[in-house]
Parts: sequence; C-alpha cells; structure tokens
Amino acid sequence: MKTNKEYSAALAEIEGAKVEKNRIEEEILGLMELQERLGREVVEGDARLRPQEAEARVQEAAAAESCVRSRWTSRREASARASPATSRGHAGAVRAAPQGASRPRGGAGRQQRDLLRLPRDA
Repeated sequence: MKTNKEYSAALAEIEGAKVEKNRIEEEILGLMELQERLGREVVEGDARLRPQEAEARVQEAAAAESCVRSRWTSRREASARASPATSRGHAGAVRAAPQGASRPRGGAGRQQRDLLRLPRDA
C-alpha cells in the first residue's frame, strides 16, 4: 500500500468482510437454535404419538377379532340352516357305501407294506 487512499480502501474491505462474517455467524447460530427447538418438538411429538399409536393398535386388533367372530358366527349359522345331509359332506357318502364295498384297513403304511411283501414258498 503505497498511498493513504489504498490503505483506507483495504481497511473498508476488511471491515466489510468482518460485517459479512458476523452476519453469517448470526445466521448459523439462528439455524442451530432452530435445529435444537425442532429436535425437542420431534421428541415431544413422539411422546404424544406413542399412546395414540398403542390405542390404534388395540382398536385394530379388536376390529379384526370382531370381523373374524362375525364371519365365524355367520358361517356357523349358515351351517345350522343347511339340511343335515348337506352338513355331513363327504363323511355321509363314506357311511352310505354299498354293502359289497370294503374300505382298506390299517392305514396307508400297512397298505404299502402289503404291496411290498413277497409271496412265501409253500
């Protein structure tokens, strides 16, 4: 800096930079305070929301149970209104098999063993 004018211009530029720096620092502090306040609000909001969520889960479970009971009751009532032959379904057909028909006895395992058994030489 060779002249007093150049020195004054440099001082004005430095002062302008300091003012800008202070403004930016104030903006940063304001944003930090906002972040803290919003963080507290989130925590408080979560605390208020938890009981409501729990109540909603209870209500949802009750509604689901009511729906299941309603369906079960309506099916039971429909079954009771049906004729006895219809309500027996396939079991009635097995009991009503013709006289000559026979049912295998001993279950599937025994039937498989009987098929695999080799005839004995007499």
